[in-house]
Amino acid sequence: MENKFVFSPSNLKTFVQCPYKFKAMNIDKSVPYVQNEAAKRGEHLHELMEQAVKTGWNSIVWDDDKSRANAKAFIDSVWALKNNGWVVETEASIAMTRDGKPVDYFDKKDNYLRCRIDLWAVHPQKDLTIILDWKSGQVYEADKLQLQANALCMQAQFKASKYMIGFAYLDNGKVKYENIDVKGVDLTSTDPLTFATSPCLELVLALDNANHALQSGKFLQNKNRFCRWCPVTECAHSGK
Repeated sequence: MENKFVFSPSNLKTFVQCPYKFKAMNIDKSVPYVQNEAAKRGEHLHELMEQAVKTGWNSIVWDDDKSRANAKAFIDSVWALKNNGWVVETEASIAMTRDGKPVDYFDKKDNYLRCRIDLWAVHPQKDLTIILDWKSGQVYEADKLQLQANALCMQAQFKASKYMIGFAYLDNGKVKYENIDVKGVDLTSTDPLTFATSPCLELVLALDNANHALQSGKFLQNKNRFCRWCPVTECAHSGK
C-alpha cells in the first residue's frame, strides 16, 4: 500500500507541538521555510564537522571562535573511535517502511519514516550503534522522539538493537544522551499493551496521532509557547 505521507523527526515534532501548524507546513505548504541566522550558522558548523570527520581537523579552517575548542574535542573523540576499529559515517540519509524494512530515503511509495543522521558509528564486534547529532546554542533535554526515530531507522539498516544516541553541543561541549534498545519494536502493532510498553513510546504515540489526523482530516489548533512567533496567521492562537 502506498503511504500518503512520509514522516520524519522534524515534522512529527511539529505535529506534537501543534497539529494545525503541521498541516499548514507539510500538507497545505502554505508556510514558506525561512532560514534564520541561527539556522544558517548551524548549517555551516555541520558542514565543517562533516568535513573534519572525513578528513581530519587539520583539513579544515574553523572560522567560528565560540565553538572551536569544543568542536575540536568532539572531532578528536570521533577519530579515537575510528582508530579503534569503529566504522564512522557522517550525514547519512536513512529510511524504513512501516513494517521495519530498509528503504531508499527518496522512495515515495514505501517510505514511512526517514531521518538524516549527522554521525553514526558501528563496530564489527559490538551490538551497539553510536549516533551523534551536532547542536549549537542552548542545551535542552535529550529529544526522545528524534532519538527513537534515528534508532529505528538504523535498526532497519544494520539490525543492531542497542543504541547510544546523543546531542553534542558545539558551543559549550556538553553532550545529552540516552541508551535505547529497540529490539522487537513493531510500528504496525495495535495491541494496547505493546503500544503502552514500547521503548519508543514518544515516537509511536506521535505516529499514531498523526495518522489519525491525516485519515480524519482534523488538525487541532494547539496553543503552546511558540504561538507568539508562529507564521500560521490563520490560526486563532497565532501571535498570542
